[in-house]
Amino acid sequence: MRGGGLLTISTRHNSPENRVEVLFKDTGHGIKTEYRNEIFDPFFTTREVGEGGGLGLSVCYGLVSKNDGEITFETVTEEEDRENKGSTFTVSLPVAP
Repeated sequence: MRGGGLLTISTRHNSPENRVEVLFKDTGHGIKTEYRNEIFDPFFTTREVGEGGGLGLSVCYGLVSKNDGEITFETVTEEEDRENKGSTFTVSLPVAP
């Protein structure tokens, strides 16, 4: 969250699907529309050279997928709604037997 913001991490049990969900919610700038289909791609980054390699979300996606989970996100940019801007990533994993 360039420029600051608040990060909230919470958990919940999705009873109907018997899954555990971890939600990462921030009050940052949101993800621009043109980037939304690429954020889980390896080496995708909006940062300058030397500021990051773009592997973070790709690695997370791979680890979660290998454990029968999924990562989804909702995002609102400042341009879309200045008062409600930010992103929420949800990691959903099956409950262990």
